[in-house]
Amino acid sequence: MLLSEVEKRLQAGGCLKCIMHVLDDNEEAMQFYRNKGWRHAVEDVVFVKEFYS
Repeated sequence: MLLSEVEKRLQAGGCLKCIMHVLDDNEEAMQFYRNKGWRHAVEDVVFVKEFYS
């Protein structure tokens, strides 16, 4: 319900694409989003630089 509302507001605001970051070991979350119509966007590349030790 919350996700549906967020999607509706993004679309109403003119958003064409939303990127959801899910950790690769969180299969439960990935399945949740797949069930809600989201897909694994293999065309997007994400870079990260971590500054903690």
